[in-house]
Parts: sequence; C-alpha cells; structure tokens
Amino acid sequence: CEYIIFQNNGATGSDAGVSSSANSVTLFQCVIHDVRGRGLTGSLRITCVECETYNCNQSNTASTGAFHNTGAATFLRCIAHDNSGSNTNGFHSSGGAVSICDCVADTNGNNGIAVSSSIAIVRGCDCYNNTSNGINFFSVGPAQIID
Repeated sequence: CEYIIFQNNGATGSDAGVSSSANSVTLFQCVIHDVRGRGLTGSLRITCVECETYNCNQSNTASTGAFHNTGAATFLRCIAHDNSGSNTNGFHSSGGAVSICDCVADTNGNNGIAVSSSIAIVRGCDCYNNTSNGINFFSVGPAQIID
C-alpha cells in the first residue's frame, strides 16, 4: 500500500484500522487515524516506511499499540502520536524480530515503544511526552538501543 489514509472504523468495537495475516505486507507513507482498535496490526512480516498513526485504540484495549506486531517487523521513519488511551503504546512488538529506526513516539497514553520480542533493535528514535516509559523492554531476547 502506498499513500493511503485509513480512518474512522466505527463507534463501537475494537477493530484495527489495518490488519494483516499475509506472509508479507509493506506500507509506504500511509496514515491511520481515528480507529477503535490498533492502528496497524500484523502477525507476520510487516514493513512500514514513513507511516503515521494517531488517535488509535479509542476502545482503550489493554496491552496494545498504534503500530502493533506479533511477528517480524520493520518500522522506518514512522510516527505514532496522540494515541491517548491509557493502555496504548505508540509501537508495541510482541513477536519476532523487530527493528524500529528513526521513528517518533510522542504523547501516547502508555509507553512510546514497548517490546517483548525475540530480537529488538531501536535506533535513532525520539520518545517524548508519553505517559509511561519512552522505551519499555520486557521479556526481550537480545536488545540493542543505538543513539
């Protein structure tokens, strides 16, 4: 997907703005906002480049993120901001290897970045004004923070 805006997916429920169980999905310069559940969720290989999420998880479902993966994922120059629910992380990874590079996590209701993955790399990210931690590594295999 390229240059697509996903928005407004109902007044009730907790469905994601974008959900994928495909073997591989790539989003480039997409925006996901004003959705009841996760902005983006995927169980297999996800690649997001210069994507943005805001006002996601309006249902305030526990342990979730605006960008949420349970499999391998790469986030490059993405922004997760103003996801205000107290359970909402900007980026939430709970699966395979994840790489979060040159991203911004701003004013999220929980952590900016929350990672419970087999391997995690966080490089050159800005995390600020989040209600909880900037970065929270829990139950992580090898982790590396650069810059």
